[in-house]
Amino acid sequence: MNMPRSRERFVWAAVTVVLLAAVAVLVFSPRLLAGSVEDETDAYLSALAATMRFVRDNYVDAEASAPKVLFEGAMKGMLDSLGDPYSTYLTAEDTQYWDEATTGQFGGVGLTFTKLDKVGGEVISSIEGTPAYRAGITAGDLIIAVNGESCADLSSDEIARRIRGTPKTSVTLTIRRGENVVFDVPLVRAVIEVPSVRRAVIPGGIGYLRITQFMQPTYDKCREALSFFRENGTTSLIIDVRNNPGG
Repeated sequence: MNMPRSRERFVWAAVTVVLLAAVAVLVFSPRLLAGSVEDETDAYLSALAATMRFVRDNYVDAEASAPKVLFEGAMKGMLDSLGDPYSTYLTAEDTQYWDEATTGQFGGVGLTFTKLDKVGGEVISSIEGTPAYRAGITAGDLIIAVNGESCADLSSDEIARRIRGTPKTSVTLTIRRGENVVFDVPLVRAVIEVPSVRRAVIPGGIGYLRITQFMQPTYDKCREALSFFRENGTTSLIIDVRNNPGG
């Protein structure tokens, strides 16, 4: 039943390859590439624009060749070509997610979890006082679905994005506890604040400063902690950055 459509896609793919080759020959002529680096860059940009328009107008699947899809694919490929794990293209949604992560404040339910392959998210802890904590979600519980969508094939970031959202909106987590107990937990999102700095004075006049991760508020919180230590007469300081993800 799918043979005609498959043949059509193959024909279009072949035509596309031939025409793109022609575009490349025309755009990347020796005359253009013999100039400066700026000339070379302009030539490649012209080829990229011509290719994007051609694919947009001629590819058999309009949804797959939408301008936004082609643009984001090109941007991702360009940065991936650097071979640098710390250089990557972020969409608007990705940027929002990382902005929330670095400010230490976001709309969510207060869970920390890790990815369990082919299952979902395994809860590490519920932050005290948050919706998840009040609902009784505990370490070892498995998040197997969010709003009815299975988490088995989602990454930890994708699961987190589905759980997070505007405060006072609802989200339902499907939890598996043990081998066979499965139940839904309806939650109302709240503003979650993740403390990145903890402090204490331990016997012997020693200040203990724990930095769990670097966020925008970390600098100010560290200054507050140092003032606290001075006020309490500490004579030495332990700075604990164990298991810190960096930043």
